[in-house]
Amino acid sequence: PDAHWALAARLLMSLAHFEAEQGRTEYGLALLDQAEGLTAVADRGILISQRGLLLMRTWRDSAALPLFDEAVPLLSAADADAGVLAQVLLNRGLSHLNVGDVRRARADFGWCQRIAVREAIDLMAAKAAHNLGYCDLLGGDIPAALQLFNAAAEIYRRSAPGNLPVLAVDKARALLAAGLAQDAASELDSAIASFRRQRLDQDLAEAELARSQAAMA
Repeated sequence: PDAHWALAARLLMSLAHFEAEQGRTEYGLALLDQAEGLTAVADRGILISQRGLLLMRTWRDSAALPLFDEAVPLLSAADADAGVLAQVLLNRGLSHLNVGDVRRARADFGWCQRIAVREAIDLMAAKAAHNLGYCDLLGGDIPAALQLFNAAAEIYRRSAPGNLPVLAVDKARALLAAGLAQDAASELDSAIASFRRQRLDQDLAEAELARSQAAMA
């Protein structure tokens, strides 16, 4: 019945996310297409941003970015969930990083961080700090990057320890850039063990590559 269309759309959006997480991204995108005609006006920004996320996760950032750009103004409305907007800004920032646009990435991460701090969403604030640190690393400001990585690590330890290995790899890259190869190797050894336990093959491969660079240094 028409009265349940908005709920059906939300269920399809959730199912699309879970299917994509299992590697069935194209099926997830098809489910979002199904949800398109059922989605309430208030949920349209969520639908668009979720399509962008699925594309970003499969390295189609040039297709994802226009969707994020369309979703952000919709989610910036006064009655939108601030946490959802912060997440979309984080995702758009990651897409900007994937295409090498550090300036726009930094702007999105900064906006995300301000929302997260204002709304007391500690984990989101930590993710924003982590990625701002990565922007500093790319910009060559190693002390600033390490400071932000350490700040993010404190929150990850309390509320999301699964994020620590990814942070360790980024911290190791900063330590390598600073000439601290032994410290970088220690960070990477810990991350590699975690990635093996979790069977995160791509993260493991990236950590192994960084570890070989630390060994050569």
